[in-house]
Amino acid sequence: MAETNRWGVVYSSRSGNRKAHKRWNHIRAYMEQKGVQYDFVQSESSDSVYRLANMITVITP
Repeated sequence: MAETNRWGVVYSSRSGNRKAHKRWNHIRAYMEQKGVQYDFVQSESSDSVYRLANMITVITP
């Protein structure tokens, strides 16, 4: 049974971009502070973002 209150996060940063990593750390901390349950996947390239996003399924009753 799928968890309906769980988020799927696809993170895509440019290689070596410290700003993107800092931004993700702020987002992650906020989500954890609010008790948001999530699965995190980091893409290796911008081309894989679409493929990874399609792997996340939304199940509605």
